Formats: sequence, C-alpha cells, structure tokens
Amino acid sequence: MKQRFWLILGIAFFLVILLAAALSNSSSSSSTQQQRGDPKYSVTIRSQSVGLAYIRFTNENTGAGATILPEYLPYKINFAENDILTFKVYAKQNYQFNFWSMSDGTIESDNPLAIKPAKSFEINALFMPDDIVFD
Repeated sequence: MKQRFWLILGIAFFLVILLAAALSNSSSSSSTQQQRGDPKYSVTIRSQSVGLAYIRFTNENTGAGATILPEYLPYKINFAENDILTFKVYAKQNYQFNFWSMSDGTIESDNPLAIKPAKSFEINALFMPDDIVFD
C-alpha cells in the first residue's frame, strides 16, 4: 500500500512539473509576441507597370519574406507596429525601376526601400523603358 502511495505521489509530482513547463513555454512565446506587437496593420503591394519582373518583400523583424510575381498583385501582407519592411524590385529586360508611389502621396526612389510604417498603407512600384532619354 505504501509503495502505491509513493508511486501515485511521484506521478502526480511529475505531471505538475510537466504542466508548469508547458504553461511557462506558452506564456514566454505570447510575451515575445506582445513585445513585437500583434499584426494589426497591412501593406498592399501594387504595380500596373509592364516593366515589373518581381518584387522581393522582407519583414526584417520576423524574417518573413515573399517573392511576388506580377500576376499575384495586388498582394496584401500584415505587419506589426515597429516592424521594418524592406521592398526590392526587379525590372524586366529593357526596363528600369523609376520610383515607389506611396498611398500618402510621397515618392521614394530607393531600391531596396526599408521603412518602418506606423499605419496601413499601399505601395506601388513604377518602371520606365530603358530607351527614354531626358533632355
């Protein structure tokens, strides 16, 4: 009888340790998510330009990324507050990247473009033919 008591007590103690470890692991991953923030914003990537080969998107905070072909545009991606987003465009042959048009009216010419947005937005990649000559 005493052996059965100690066996049951040992199993109960083991289960309590397993439960505590499981709870500790789940709370640490949710606290990491809370520090980064929940994905509550979105970016819609667009390009109606015939010069687009593809766009490479990377969330520098999470490491998540996507290679987006023209046929999948517009493409929507969620991100959290304080995330740094990088966009790099690749032009088709005989075209060159011209600029990014942002939904707030600003124009960005960096390629790649790294930004830390504070709200949802749209970004549009624009290209021009290589043979355009400016006087």
